[in-house]
Amino acid sequence: MRKVTIIMLILFLVAGSVIPQSNKMVYAYDSDASDLNVESNADAVLKYKTTSDDDFDISSLEIDSEVISKRTSDSKTFRRVDGTYVMAIYNSVIHYEQDGELRDIDNSLIYDESTNDYANTANSFSIKFPKEIDKNKKFKLNYNDYQISWTVTGIDKSDINYYDDAKISNNLKDLANISQQLVYNNVQDNVNLEYILNGNEIKENILLEKYIEDFTMSFTYTLKDLVLVEDTNGDFVFMNEENEIIFLLNNMVMYDSEGTESSDIGLVVNQIKKDEYQIEINPNDDFLKNAHYPVTIDPTITYYGDDNLIRDKYVFGTYSSDGSYIKAGYNGSRAYRSYLEFDISQIPEDVKINYAHLYLQTYSSGNYCTNDCTIVAKEVLATVDYDDIRAEGLDITSSREIDFANVLYSDGDTGTYMFDITYNMQR
Repeated sequence: MRKVTIIMLILFLVAGSVIPQSNKMVYAYDSDASDLNVESNADAVLKYKTTSDDDFDISSLEIDSEVISKRTSDSKTFRRVDGTYVMAIYNSVIHYEQDGELRDIDNSLIYDESTNDYANTANSFSIKFPKEIDKNKKFKLNYNDYQISWTVTGIDKSDINYYDDAKISNNLKDLANISQQLVYNNVQDNVNLEYILNGNEIKENILLEKYIEDFTMSFTYTLKDLVLVEDTNGDFVFMNEENEIIFLLNNMVMYDSEGTESSDIGLVVNQIKKDEYQIEINPNDDFLKNAHYPVTIDPTITYYGDDNLIRDKYVFGTYSSDGSYIKAGYNGSRAYRSYLEFDISQIPEDVKINYAHLYLQTYSSGNYCTNDCTIVAKEVLATVDYDDIRAEGLDITSSREIDFANVLYSDGDTGTYMFDITYNMQR
């Protein structure tokens, strides 16, 4: 269960709906178009079927254009060809602000021959990846006047492998350049270094191909106008002189090829001199010794300035993870549960929700069912703050069952599963 992507689809009034691209929630509503700034991509005037037609299919309605003025950090609003509107809400940041306008994030990489670096195209921050790295080559992350640069200690030379797999789509909801992946192979024997840009996140994956006794990896960070400090929750954050958090170094997790995971990763931070820090990552050796390889060690840097309408995390025991995937089911002695929270206060109060569907899709060795199994969705009746939810101490045995989905062993990594949560989303 390495990665599960959440799709949420909510339909309002007579507007149509389509199963959207991964990582989004969709809802639609009627609106007066007179005050909307619309960027059109279609000129044809056609006669479309209406809800009074017996063979009306709301899912067949196409999108005509995006309503630029209605953008938020994690949503887009579109005008359909029949005059209704649909809003797509993603569970990752898709826009950044520049000159008072929200613009599309584009994390595709551009090569700069003069610096021998690759850089992301358009975001609130810029990050540069060397075409070739060694122990002296720097990665550079910039946001306004702030900068974080780092080198990796004790590595061999390695060339960048850049996955340029963006696909052109005629569907305006398909955001091909939100995510970008690259890897440096064999930075050490049987060790690869992977970076994934996703919205406002920079995931840095250390990939171990086999067991390495007492494995450790060190990074040297040089900061400009920032300090690296540990907050009251034990997390490390990059703060400016006004004590504002600019970037967050998320809690680390490691997992093996069968989905077994651990957060038992030592993180040693030493300040070498002003504006320079050494970070040493020490994964638990017992976990690595008994793991199924390859093993991924996952530190993530996140820009702190954006919030999302959707929050999700998975838990077992007292452990909680709000990383880029969720888990459900049993793995050995662990029972995983996933919790999702939707901020429906952002949905206009005069909107009537006709139905709401939640889609879960597995990715990358995400289905470990050895035979057909079932995922059950339940509502949480207990009044518990989202941040305090853990598997222990939260009794859901009496909670109402919302829906269930049969997970087919034959689906492998390609399964998509739908849950009807209409009752829970209606006000």
